[in-house]
Amino acid sequence: MLEFDFERNRRAGLDPDKIMAGSAKMVHWIRTKCPRGRAHLFVASPHNRIGLNYGCPYCAGKKACICNSLQSLYPVLAAEYDTARNGDGPQQVLAGSAKMAFWKDATGHTWKQAVRQRTEPSQQRAKRAAIKHYCKESCPHPDAAQRLVTPAQTIISRFAAATVSVMAERRASKPEIGSQNHAK
Repeated sequence: MLEFDFERNRRAGLDPDKIMAGSAKMVHWIRTKCPRGRAHLFVASPHNRIGLNYGCPYCAGKKACICNSLQSLYPVLAAEYDTARNGDGPQQVLAGSAKMAFWKDATGHTWKQAVRQRTEPSQQRAKRAAIKHYCKESCPHPDAAQRLVTPAQTIISRFAAATVSVMAERRASKPEIGSQNHAK
């Protein structure tokens, strides 16, 4: 029993020799070889660990820890996580969670959006969409979505506009099939 936490189970009065592999009794486990170098302590039944081959819930991304929380992976976004309205902190939330959360930017503007929409690569676009959807006419920050354009997005949009312009020029200079200029 490689990951069986003998010390914590002994303190809880659990003898590993008296626990069956298919038991539903909850016991303590320790995962010492986390891919990110942290040891994880968790509780699970031997049936789940051995019979169903369930691993560490932290390494599997099922529970938040210092390795996979919003706070540790995205500290800048974690600063916008509205702890007061959400009831928990960014250190208790998985960075890729589908949980809907309240966010509050530096100007005081608040909106509701899934955590993973903020942490995925298209986070700025999703943030603007969420703000437009969540804001009402009485919103004190009607221009909040417009302020979220990053320099990278400006470069990308300029590149896209230039590409569209070049393609339009090419189409205009190409003779149409069936026209007099088309070689037979």
